[in-house]
Amino acid sequence: MPLNGEVFLRVWLKSDEEAVAVLGRCVLVKAAFIEWGHGVTYTQCLHDAMKRLMQAQESADEVGKRRLVEGNSTFKCVVQAFGRRYSVPEQLDRMHRFRDILEKFSGGAKMKNPDEEVWILEDHFPRMSEITRPDVEVVLRQVFLARKITSGAAVLGDRYSLKRRAFIGTTSMDAELAFIMANQAGVVRGSLVLDPCVGTASTIVSAAVYGAHVVGCDLDWKVLKGSPGRNIQSNFAQYHLQTPVAIMRADLLHSAWRQSPGGIFDAVVCDPPYGIREGIRSSSECEARTLEQSKTVRVRVADSLLHLLQLAAETLRPGGRLVYWLPTTSDFDPVDLPTHPDLRLVSCSEQALTIRMRRRLVTMERTTSPWPVRLTALSTHAGERRPAHFNFAANILRDPRRREDWVDSRLTKETVPSPIPDQ
Repeated sequence: MPLNGEVFLRVWLKSDEEAVAVLGRCVLVKAAFIEWGHGVTYTQCLHDAMKRLMQAQESADEVGKRRLVEGNSTFKCVVQAFGRRYSVPEQLDRMHRFRDILEKFSGGAKMKNPDEEVWILEDHFPRMSEITRPDVEVVLRQVFLARKITSGAAVLGDRYSLKRRAFIGTTSMDAELAFIMANQAGVVRGSLVLDPCVGTASTIVSAAVYGAHVVGCDLDWKVLKGSPGRNIQSNFAQYHLQTPVAIMRADLLHSAWRQSPGGIFDAVVCDPPYGIREGIRSSSECEARTLEQSKTVRVRVADSLLHLLQLAAETLRPGGRLVYWLPTTSDFDPVDLPTHPDLRLVSCSEQALTIRMRRRLVTMERTTSPWPVRLTALSTHAGERRPAHFNFAANILRDPRRREDWVDSRLTKETVPSPIPDQ
């Protein structure tokens, strides 16, 4: 339940142990706290905290408070303001406002390695509707007194940052976003995960961190090959991760995966090319004898989306998830989302990249139908409306040469595996 804004979220968990388990995967959550007092002013918060302290037996944090009041647990006090910064004297002033409560803790203060952390949390953050308004004054919206349970998994984004990764490219997925994709896909130890547009393997690196067995495919042979000491395998070696089950050259529009009853993969994660930095291409019919000589042709966004959904429907196990990024303009409408009769929409979250450019993290779940329907055209609920991903590159770059109207559609062609020339 949101609390008077977008910074704090109130949830109900059974124990500290459950909170630790949940936040061990939450890369966007700073920390979990048990609320001791809450108010729109310090006076209200202090009054609420004193009332709860005197009635510890009715408190949700009875055990934590008794450890501090009746036991010998040490503590430290931390002031955290969202939306503004405080100097050290200003932080001390706010701590002193809760002196009547802090002095009741018999274990005393200890700044290094304390048993407990008591936080004073201020919310000055503007609401989403006010962020772009320069005339909005920064004001205190609410204040909390709380005991910290555990930190979130934001450290993963820094630990696996692209800044220190051995092998990256122009479109490598940000580590934090890659972990979000793995969470959305429900990746756990032992999961089998496929990325059909693997690139430099950012998505499957995050899946491997969670203990998954990973498979990566891509059409770009140069990216898959890399260079000596700088390739996909070097990323896994850098983090001491289990090497991928397979890294192979494959075309999304000519799937080499055979449909199997019960499915193959637990998750399919993908950041398909948008036609901006990387073109959307497919292998062409050619007689090249080497991978370096093989040719590709440009295809429409709708072609790649259809075959991505079809691949997921044919290879996911019942309950398995497809998680992918959908590029759109700011004119997006929910009816623009591609659909498949054997995939159920779970969520669609927006990331604003520029004023006009958006992308959406789409999560879909495989239904229990034994044999998936094979589509011959991309399905949406847009009707006569052109989806926001149509002519995406041309609309964003304002370049008519990027229009897809005159690109031959490959949706009506039979999608059979295309033979890969000998290396």
